[in-house]
Parts: sequence; C-alpha cells; structure tokens
Amino acid sequence: WQGLAHIVAVVVCVGLARFALFDVVQFLISARPTEGLLLGCLTLTLAAALAPLASHCYSGSGPVARSAVALALVGALLVLLQPPLPLAGGARCPHLPLALCPRLWDERHVPMHSAEDVEVWGRGLSRREHWPRWLLIAAVVAGLATAGGSGPAGVMSSPRRLTVVARLGLAIAAGLLVGAYTALELLPNQVPLQILVVAASVVAVMFVVLLSLPRAGGPVMLPALGLLWATCSGLALLLHAELPVPIDRANSRLFPDSKVQVEQEIFRATKASLLAVVASHALLMAFALKLKMTSALRRRAAAAAAGREHTMGAAGGNAAPGAVPSFGISPSDLLCGLVPSAVFSNYCAMLKLEGAGALALQRLAQEGLAWVPTLGNLLTLTAMGLGLALNCFLSGGMGAPEAIFMLAPILLLLSQDVLILPGLSERQRYCPPQLAISAYLLVSGVLVAVSDVVVGGGGGPAAVGLPPTLYLLKELGIAALAVPHHVIFLRYLWTLHAESWGTVLLVAAPVCVLPLAICDVPALRFFGAVGMLAAVLQYFSMKHVRRVGMKFI
Repeated sequence: WQGLAHIVAVVVCVGLARFALFDVVQFLISARPTEGLLLGCLTLTLAAALAPLASHCYSGSGPVARSAVALALVGALLVLLQPPLPLAGGARCPHLPLALCPRLWDERHVPMHSAEDVEVWGRGLSRREHWPRWLLIAAVVAGLATAGGSGPAGVMSSPRRLTVVARLGLAIAAGLLVGAYTALELLPNQVPLQILVVAASVVAVMFVVLLSLPRAGGPVMLPALGLLWATCSGLALLLHAELPVPIDRANSRLFPDSKVQVEQEIFRATKASLLAVVASHALLMAFALKLKMTSALRRRAAAAAAGREHTMGAAGGNAAPGAVPSFGISPSDLLCGLVPSAVFSNYCAMLKLEGAGALALQRLAQEGLAWVPTLGNLLTLTAMGLGLALNCFLSGGMGAPEAIFMLAPILLLLSQDVLILPGLSERQRYCPPQLAISAYLLVSGVLVAVSDVVVGGGGGPAAVGLPPTLYLLKELGIAALAVPHHVIFLRYLWTLHAESWGTVLLVAAPVCVLPLAICDVPALRFFGAVGMLAAVLQYFSMKHVRRVGMKFI
C-alpha cells in the first residue's frame, strides 16, 4: 500500500503542476503549445517521477517499471503526433448543472486546438482534425502487448496455445487500428479503398506474427496470407484509377472554378498514399522474412558446429578439408507442395544451393518454410520498385536522384534463394544496393539528358548556351569517364578479391570530379561523386585486406 500511496501522490503532484509545465513548454517553443503536446509532456513528467520508485523500491522490474516505460512511450507518441483533444473539459467548461466547471486549463492557460487550416493545406482537402491519430497510439500499445506478455493463466488447458491465441488477437487488433488510421487519414471519404487498406494491414500483421510462430500458422497458412495481401493491395491500386474522386459539396459550391484542380490534387494525394502504404507493407513483411532467414541460418550453423565437434574423432579423415555444404530441395516444396515435381523436372539442376544458403534453407525446409527466401526477395524487390515509382510520381520525370540513396538500402534484405538469386551470399550483400545506385543514376541521367534534347525542345541546351548535339555529347562523354570506377567497384564487391592495381585506381579517381563539376544533369553529377567515393573506398579496403593478409602470413 505504500507504493500505491506513492503513485497516487505523484499523480496528484503532476496534476497540480500542470500550469507550471504549460509555462515552461510555452517558453521553450516560443508559442502557445497544442493540447496534445501538453498532454504528452504531462505523461513524460509522470513517467520520470515514477522512475525512482520503480528502480529503488521494485528493483527495476515488475508492473510499476513496465507502467513507467509504457507511460514514457505513450508520452513520446503524444509529443510527436499531437492528437486533438475535446474542447469541453479541456479549456472550456462542459455543460453541467449547478454551474460546475471541471476542466484541465484555466483562462490564462489555454492550449491551441490542433486543426488544419484550409488556406494552408489547400481548399480541396478542407479543414480537418486528426482524431485518427489516437488509433495509431492505441496500435503501438497493442503492438507492445503482442511483443511481450501472455494471457491470463487458467482459462484454457494449454498455456502455450493460449499465448499464441492472445498474441494473434492483439496482432489483429493492432492491424485493425493501423489500417483504420491509414484509411481515415490518407483516404478520406473513399470507402472501398479504406476497406481494402484495412484488410491488407490486418493480413500483413497476421503474416508477421504467424511467421514468428510457424507451428501455429502452418506452412500453407502463411503463403495464403501473402497471396491475400497481394490481392487486397492489387485491388486497391486498380480501383483507385476507376473510382470517382470524392469532393466536398461545400468546396464545390464555394469554389466551382477550381473543381478540376481539386480533383487532380486529391487523385495525386490518394495515389501517392496507396503506393506508400503498399510499399511499407511489403517492406515490413520482407524484413520479417529476412529475420526468419537469419535466425534459421544461425540455428543451423550452431547445430552443424556441434555435430562436427561430436563426430570429429570418428569421421574426421573421411571429410574433405575444403568441402562446402550443399543442399538440394524438391521443386514442389517451393510452392507448398501444390505443384508436382514433374513440372519442374527440367530445372532440378538449378534448385541447388551451396554454403550458408544451403544451411538456412535446410533448416527452413524442415519446418515447411523453404519458400521464405524467395518470397522475401520478391517482397524486397516490390518495395524497391514501389519506392522508385513513388519517387517518380512525386518528383516528376525520373524522380529526384538523391532519393536512390535512401531506397537502395532496402536491397540489403535480399537473401540467397534457389530461384531469383542463387549466387548471392552474405558476403556479397552490399553489391545489389551499389548496383541499384549506379544503374539508377546513370540511366536516369542519360534519359534526362536525351529528353532535354529530343523531347524538351532544347530547353536544357539553351540554358547553358550550347547546341543540342554538343550538349548531349558533353553530358554523355563526361559521364562515361566515371563508368569504369563503378564497374570495377561492383566487381570487387561481388568477388571480394584484392587487385594489384589499387594505386592506379586511386590516381585515376580525380577523373570522376569532371562529371561532378561540368555535367548539368543532377543525376550525372551524383554519378561522378559516387564513382570517386567508390574508388577511394576500394583502395583503402584493398589496402586493409592486404595488411590483414600479411599479418596472417
């Protein structure tokens, strides 16, 4: 009871200090704070006040410590999202008898009510209050409950089964909340698209949760969920182009001349939102599959190491010293046994892996999850493609060239599989991102330069005062000087073999400064800068490998 009294006293003290906190926040941000920001600061203050009690009296564990951490997380979310709060009971008196006026703030401390202004965000989207942000906060809380903790004991006979059911139920709740937030915030007044987005969100969260518990979902349930997610996402993207654009009647009445502009604004915002939602779902599922692949590789490697130590004395002389483990898998296992092996009889030689990929795939095949690497690669490529499409859609043309530096790390989720990337090992995982950066910058730069001359009517050459043909030759010729550095660096990332001409590579690196200084297309400038950086990195990497090799010798 002493701890409970301490908690009640802390809550009362924080509540009485709310006006002082209002003044402090207003002084720090030099503006009137919003109600969500103030509530988040109060929650963070309460969590900080409960931290000494949790650490000293409860040894940093138990419900008090977990409650303090949860309060800190919720407070941080409130500060970041700043959701709206009802005016009645906040800064205004509710309509109660006997002139009762229970409220959180007084006349001298009135927070700002968070609502978007029509003149700021456009007439087509109208004034909005972001109440769905509370759904996102509730989804985070449900996700934390899904990650740890179990259901009440004694309700069902099997505690393990109860834990699976409880985690799945909380995951479905989190998926519903996230889907509802996405649908209400990004797709207002579009009911068919909202239903499909909510369904896709729920399916994606269920896929991730069941992937961590494969015995609960089974090897057929997970591919079915993946197919259902692809169906919902594809239907949403197709319906978006066919459904009429919803427009507020008040906007159509007040601004009839801007109807076409408003329709285009809403259409572009909806399409960008759908691309971002589908790409985020694909990225989440690909990340979960990559974690599954990595955990399987670690468990299989540990089991193989233990087996070698156990049989070293008996069969050590029969094994080849440089043997690389290989693993063959039935082709039908990749499609959950739905297609007979005779269909793939001509491709049996392709379905072989060697090295670490064989170990991971053998472990996954024992659980009926041999399709995990292939599906993960498909989802990774899907997320990458949607990210590039979103970049081109928002920026126009070939998109902003600097965006590829944020999208290329997605390809680190690629894994070695038997159908798409059978030769990709863990040591070669940095080659696909670098290949994407080099190829995108070069191709987009060349296309922009050609379009400036052919399609753009000479706008680019006229800006620099050159004839169109000379402008095109200048851009392509100078960019070609950096191509060898990119090719050599990609070859080094794939083979990981140190070459003897590292000094020559470093001396020739300043050639890549020419595209950076002379080219007028931004993508080709980035291409030259990346080529120079790649040459320098390769030189020092080869020098480090040589130094380590000499120490080993």
